[in-house]
Amino acid sequence: MLKRIIALTALIMATLLGATSAASAAEPTIDSISPLHGTTAGGTVVTIDGVDLTGATAVTFDGTTGTDFTVVSDSQVTVRAPAHAPGLVSIVVEHPDGDAIIPDIYEYQTYSPSITSLTPSIGSTDGGYTITINGSNFTGVTSVKFGPLDAPEFDVISDSAIEVVVPPSPFTGDADVTVKNADGTSHPTAGAIFLYKEKKVQHDDPVVPPTNPTPVVPQPTPVVPEPTPVVPQPAPVVSVPVALPQVTVSPTQTKGPEVPSAAGLVAVPNMQAVCPLGAGPCNASNVALNAVLPGKKGRVVTLGHDWFKVAAGETKGITAKLSNQGKRLLAKYKKLTVTVLVTVRNADTGAEAIQAKTITLKAPTVNKHNRKG
Repeated sequence: MLKRIIALTALIMATLLGATSAASAAEPTIDSISPLHGTTAGGTVVTIDGVDLTGATAVTFDGTTGTDFTVVSDSQVTVRAPAHAPGLVSIVVEHPDGDAIIPDIYEYQTYSPSITSLTPSIGSTDGGYTITINGSNFTGVTSVKFGPLDAPEFDVISDSAIEVVVPPSPFTGDADVTVKNADGTSHPTAGAIFLYKEKKVQHDDPVVPPTNPTPVVPQPTPVVPEPTPVVPQPAPVVSVPVALPQVTVSPTQTKGPEVPSAAGLVAVPNMQAVCPLGAGPCNASNVALNAVLPGKKGRVVTLGHDWFKVAAGETKGITAKLSNQGKRLLAKYKKLTVTVLVTVRNADTGAEAIQAKTITLKAPTVNKHNRKG
């Protein structure tokens, strides 16, 4: 009888131990994850809820291990997603008793920055002042540009605001402002246009006469004997040497060929940029379209410009892009006399070559089709 009792007791104990071992060896399961998407740059914190997560060692996204992994409780873990190309990926919770997996559940997306407005959106060409860029997805922005010009300094205040120092510009007119992060570059929009205006001329304070001026008492004119006339001798001409940059200017034409502007682009005929000034390339070279507006007392405006690079010994045709201001003025006046100013700057020597050419710029012709009755 005693032997039976001992055997029965042993069987009960073995059964209980087996049940405990089976419970402790239960594989984890995943019930949900949040959020279901994140940026391709990584860094999104993902929360995973499930069962039997205690003892989990890592979470992988398409085979890449996430960072900052934490077991919060038996039913929850958190992890920071790694960087990955756009698309759906599987998530795996690694565990000694077995891995839990949900296929094609987390989507990597691109979040290119977007600009909605500039505050203010107008400033002088001398630059050096600060404006605010408003928009979205600014986290991680690495560069800010005003047309081709890099902003010298900027500060990402939040995901929706950037404070930036405006770079000086050699041109007046509209400049498209763009920002760039790891997911891409913002697209030009109507709210992302900065207008460069001519810098203000500082005038001296006017001379104000005293409130109580001293009265002027007329004096008699003294009689002075006439001196012997002295014939003046011309003063000697003294030449002072002045250091000038290496500049070559071609003759400016008083009357130039008529050039149409198609889709805002101006191809200047019979004009090319050459880079013969040194061994290095000619970087940061530019072309500007300057026009004197009729009836504006000689006011000069820049209708458009472009920046280009020319390799040493290379020849490049001249093309410029009309700004929004240039398009409006050309549509208003139909024809404008424009001086095309091309500056080629050698990166190796710092020397410059300047060419000038006058053309007559015409607005695009609008075709009108007759309606049939």
